[in-house]
Amino acid sequence: MRADRVIELTSRRGPEELPKDLRQLRLSADQSDDAVDAVLSSNMLSVGIDVQRLALMLMVGQPKTTAEYIQATSRVGRGSVSGIVVTLFRSNRARDRSHFETFRGYHDALYRSVEPTSVTPWSLSSRDRSLAGALIALLRHGVPVLTGDDDAGAFDLSDTRLRATVETLIGRFLDLVGESEEDEQSAVGDQVWQLLREWDRKAREAREANERLRYEHRHSGDRALVKRFGQTGDEWLVGDSMRSVEPNVAVEVQEPEREVQRAEDPA
Repeated sequence: MRADRVIELTSRRGPEELPKDLRQLRLSADQSDDAVDAVLSSNMLSVGIDVQRLALMLMVGQPKTTAEYIQATSRVGRGSVSGIVVTLFRSNRARDRSHFETFRGYHDALYRSVEPTSVTPWSLSSRDRSLAGALIALLRHGVPVLTGDDDAGAFDLSDTRLRATVETLIGRFLDLVGESEEDEQSAVGDQVWQLLREWDRKAREAREANERLRYEHRHSGDRALVKRFGQTGDEWLVGDSMRSVEPNVAVEVQEPEREVQRAEDPA
């Protein structure tokens, strides 16, 4: 029995298709005719793919960063079978030629070449995308009455015991922020308490209306604290995937001949 199927792992695959693709990748050729024989992938393979049966990789071109190169090539050989990585360089690319000429020395000291990260974790844009989700996770794990999905309405800053617990957790959280980036501690604290006051207001309005405030929408008409990408409403936008960072943008690729025609005939 032998597999004879090829699948593609790129951004063209929707989020609902990827789990199915990963399940198929785990099937051995000795187990099923539906086993995958080869995978064509972009650099998305370098993050979050842990398939034990992947053993041979053809790396086409040298990635821009050493970190990406290490992440991508480590996807093979994760099971009982040793992995082999073959790199295909292109002679007309300066980066590829440079790595070909220094191949042995580069790989002997591979981790020395890993670039420092350029992420600023407490920057304004980073906080807008991640602080609300981190705050909810912190309080749901740290305050038992807020654990359940429909317990968001139990948040009440006028409750002395609850407020004391929240202040303790937030104080520890802000101490860690200060240790990481002291200059950002005050701004992060202001934004955290702004979110907490907004949560308190929404929970109070839900209680006054005799309705439950959930953390996320389950059914139409639910009062919820957060929303996912693509959903409408005034809830906090919280991404549940690394792909949920910016909304999708439609791009139309025009051939050069069409551009020339448009330039010659503006009408």
